[in-house]
Amino acid sequence: MIITIHGKNMEITPAINKSVETSLSRLEKFKKYIQPNTRAKVEIRSYSENLYKVSVNINIPFNKHLQCEVKHEDLYLAIKQIVNPLTQQLNHIKTQTESKNSIRTGEVILENSQSIDSDYQIEELSDSQEEFDDFENKF
Repeated sequence: MIITIHGKNMEITPAINKSVETSLSRLEKFKKYIQPNTRAKVEIRSYSENLYKVSVNINIPFNKHLQCEVKHEDLYLAIKQIVNPLTQQLNHIKTQTESKNSIRTGEVILENSQSIDSDYQIEELSDSQEEFDDFENKF
């Protein structure tokens, strides 16, 4: 993942850079969605000396966009907390695509089963209806 970090009203130190990279590296377990060429834009903003906002924007395949913001008094804690909502969003996208794929494969199975059933001939019910009527008449 290619990570771009910008700071507003503050300077990005190597320690902040390393913390962001290690936190976002936890998202790489979603290899289907987070590929090596995926770009993540991180903006860290300082509103005052005791309030920070971390914003992350990630464009992933399937025309999806992940966006998350966390405000906290501790910058490093805000960076660590940003991963949880992103993971939830990726899990949601993963379940959506898996359910769509299962529906598609179900349609294929249904089409194949219909072609198999078409090999069999269906008998008319009139013969069996006569047998049923004879059976009722006996009792």
